[in-house]
Amino acid sequence: KIAALLRNDIKNIVRDDILIAITIAPFLMALVFRFGLPPLRDVLLTYFDLKAYYPLVTAFFTLMVPAFYGWVVAFMLLDDRDENILPVIAVTPLRKTGYLAYKIAMPTLASLILILTLAPAINLVEFDYLRFIPIALMACMEAPLMTLLLTAFAGNKVEALALAKLDGIFFLPVALPFFTQSPLQYIAGILPTFWIGKSFEAIHSDIGTFLVIALIGFAVHALALGLAYLKFRSRAD
Repeated sequence: KIAALLRNDIKNIVRDDILIAITIAPFLMALVFRFGLPPLRDVLLTYFDLKAYYPLVTAFFTLMVPAFYGWVVAFMLLDDRDENILPVIAVTPLRKTGYLAYKIAMPTLASLILILTLAPAINLVEFDYLRFIPIALMACMEAPLMTLLLTAFAGNKVEALALAKLDGIFFLPVALPFFTQSPLQYIAGILPTFWIGKSFEAIHSDIGTFLVIALIGFAVHALALGLAYLKFRSRAD
């Protein structure tokens, strides 16, 4: 069943130029960051050292991978809603809950694999895998979060595209820990993306500090996912 669903999703992606573009976006970003930033750093070195921002770039990349795939699945779910596919699935052995579990699991797993492979491959910062793995696990929670939020608040794919563009506002907190050490930064901690940036910023701190920040990040993501799911269910019902 899973293989059949996966084949169908791949067919749907291949038929849609927007979905193709979003699906390959992480690979294009990885190429740009890997081969574009070092030469750009050399050009700008007279003015400032771009290398100081490499951790931020890596954190941003780690965030965007699951966001992209969360959007892809959200667009496909909205197509399913428009074509009245969900009521049909509800009477199959898979049922809606199984279908939704699949739709959430696939982008989450794909994001985790790509984060763990592409983020080190762009070769901008030294990686401590024991600390990066928790960050990757936290970041991949953004995939189901994006899926649930877009499908909960958008009525169709056009609205979802508009909302996806507005998501950029919620990505800004990932940069905050790299620019200030003020305690006021934690005001942004109500947004899950802040904790991805904060975990990256603290990756070389003592293990106790890092673990506390990572655990808070997981908790905030879990809370956001719970709220997003409740909103999704209210819209679906």
